[in-house]
Amino acid sequence: INKLNIYSYNSTANILFSNIPQNWINNLLINKIKIPTFLFGGKNSVVPYQSIIYQKQYYNNVRIYIFEGDNSSHFAFLENYKEFNKLLNKFI
Repeated sequence: INKLNIYSYNSTANILFSNIPQNWINNLLINKIKIPTFLFGGKNSVVPYQSIIYQKQYYNNVRIYIFEGDNSSHFAFLENYKEFNKLLNKFI
């Protein structure tokens, strides 16, 4: 577990460091994604749910849903699979 945590921190730091000076996400998504998109997040995710709010700028037609409560980790779509499936089926 300790090695995993060290690896995760190092990997995350490398990704962030490579993105900041390169700004690859803006270059990659210079043209907005045109297909309808549904972004899901969890209020208690290790990835801050606010990142989804940031990401919406890259889509012309985007819907956002943030899971809240105890079952709102990074895998909220699995923790709330019935709600997730309902939302996704309605979207599709």
